[in-house]
Amino acid sequence: MTFAISPARVTKGSYEINYYLFTLISSANWESGNPDIVKEQKESTKPPMVHPLVRSHPENGKKAIWFHKNKTDVVTGMDPNETQDFLAVLLENSLKDEFIYVHE
Repeated sequence: MTFAISPARVTKGSYEINYYLFTLISSANWESGNPDIVKEQKESTKPPMVHPLVRSHPENGKKAIWFHKNKTDVVTGMDPNETQDFLAVLLENSLKDEFIYVHE
């Protein structure tokens, strides 16, 4: 699946992510996950937490992508499998050498 990630939507923070606070495995990966953990997640009645995909640094205002790929269940408006594909593309694009800062 190919995603056209809108840099404007990402930097403006218009993507939101949902994940269960205790989630260890996204529901997209339940088939290959630890059966005990998956069972516990399926039986939980705790509501999901919703967070912005982009957060601003409280002091300097710089924006940063903020998520845990394996624990993020869905991006608002996507199903779990679409979410995993989207996050993979987002990571692939944002982890290019031109975007990485290494402190020396």
